[in-house]
Amino acid sequence: MTFKSVVKHARVFGAGAIVGISCAIVVGLFMVQRFGTGRVGVVFAPVILIYFLCNLIIAITNITRYKPGVFKVCITSEPSWCTIAN
Repeated sequence: MTFKSVVKHARVFGAGAIVGISCAIVVGLFMVQRFGTGRVGVVFAPVILIYFLCNLIIAITNITRYKPGVFKVCITSEPSWCTIAN
């Protein structure tokens, strides 16, 4: 999330809700910390993997929709800077 989106959502939920959610996340992480980093990692790794896959899908979709010329850099034999400059 960017700072602007946090501010926008803070207007919808209220600043108190954002602080409360953040505190709940931190307290939750400290509560599961006693199980060891290995177990926390086993639970947290799939969440992070899904997050990164969603970012990848959104990035590819947006590049394909708005600036498909970026992919030419990957498949051309010209130097990359020449392709991007055009």
